[in-house]
Amino acid sequence: MTNERIVEKLKRTDLTKYQNLSDLFDMARNMEDYDLNREVWRLAAKVAREKGDLEFYDLYKRSLLFAAPHRFDEYMVATRARAWIEIIRLKNSEGGVGRNSRACVD
Repeated sequence: MTNERIVEKLKRTDLTKYQNLSDLFDMARNMEDYDLNREVWRLAAKVAREKGDLEFYDLYKRSLLFAAPHRFDEYMVATRARAWIEIIRLKNSEGGVGRNSRACVD
């Protein structure tokens, strides 16, 4: 099975499940497909914002860092996101995510 077919099959799965989106990210990395990676980080950001799930925030950050050396936009977002993700983790450990903590994925 070709990489493109694997990607198409993954896109037909429920990408709001962490493992499915993480597998798609792995395919983007293996293929060095930065357009596919952009789809991954945008969806990871959306799901993280909706669910407040730190696994998706981590995937968001990893996908940005993967593309950062090759795409300036992702680099700029990644450096901003890194600071916000640490703030979110601190707030989450203190008893909840504040309403302003979602700014990193807007």
